[in-house]
Amino acid sequence: MNYKKIMTLAAVSIFALSACGKNDKKDDATDKLMDQAENAEKVTPDTGLTLVGGKWTPDGYIFGGPEKVKITGQVLSDGEFSVYLLDDEGKILQKVAEPEFAFEVDAPSDGATNKYVVGVSKDDLGAEGDKVDDVEKFGRYEHVTTEKVEQAPEAE
Repeated sequence: MNYKKIMTLAAVSIFALSACGKNDKKDDATDKLMDQAENAEKVTPDTGLTLVGGKWTPDGYIFGGPEKVKITGQVLSDGEFSVYLLDDEGKILQKVAEPEFAFEVDAPSDGATNKYVVGVSKDDLGAEGDKVDDVEKFGRYEHVTTEKVEQAPEAE
C-alpha cells in the first residue's frame, strides 16, 4: 500500500471515529491527517536512490576493495538530476548525471575506513571541490563506509 492510500485510510478512520463521539467540536489531529492525505503527492519523493553491491547496515552501506573501491548505484527519477559523492567534510568529490553510476575511490589503509555520502538532487548543489553544508539538500542520500578487503583467491 502506498503512502497516500495509508494516509487516506487513516484520515477516514479517524474522521469516522470522531463522528461517533459525543464531542461535536472538530479535532485538530483529524484536520491534520486530512490535510496530509490530500497533499500526499507533494510529500512522497519523486526520486529514488539505490546502492548496489555494498552491504547494508543501519549506519549505511559498506563497500570494499583491495586497492580501489567502486561505489555503484541507480537513480530512479522523472526529471533531470545529479548524483554527488561527498567526503566526510561535505566536499564534492565526484558528480554525475546518469541513472546508473559508479564512483571509484582509493581503498583506505588496512584496518581503517573512509566515510562518504552519496546523494541525488534535482538542484545544482555545486561542482567538484565545492562544499555541500547539509545533506538534507539532497532528495535522497545514503551514508557509505569504505574499507580495504583482500581480493578473494581465484577458484581453480
